[in-house]
Amino acid sequence: GFVATMMPLAARSRSGAGADRGRPRQEEEVERPPSPDRSEGAKVWASKGYSVVSSEAALELNQWLRSKMEDKKSKKGSKAVVKSTVTYLVSIARGMNTKAVGSLDLEKNVSEKEVKQAAVELLQKDGHLKAGEQHKGVTITKNIISVKL
Repeated sequence: GFVATMMPLAARSRSGAGADRGRPRQEEEVERPPSPDRSEGAKVWASKGYSVVSSEAALELNQWLRSKMEDKKSKKGSKAVVKSTVTYLVSIARGMNTKAVGSLDLEKNVSEKEVKQAAVELLQKDGHLKAGEQHKGVTITKNIISVKL
């Protein structure tokens, strides 16, 4: 149940009133390994549930974590180099009707103007747009190119 009290927080935790009243304090101390550092700050952090380790163990952990992060970064960089092309889906729009026509595989560093020209050339090759015929506009949204006719 709910217990209301006017005692300060430190006095409440010593008396055992509150949420952890049902569990004995000895079990809580047994679960946690003994702290190697017995300074006041370490005792405070340990009482809040944090693990306190020696400075040598902390340095060893930090070195291990740094090496793992460097490994991840080196793997991530190699993956980025592999994918240098982007696949665009080309569709035509006549009024409210849209139709998927095909796809274009282009390099990532190609300009937007060249992407639009390639999409128009694909439509001309497939016969959706005649050689002299004009289109109303080309829009690129992420990897989808829409040509309005």
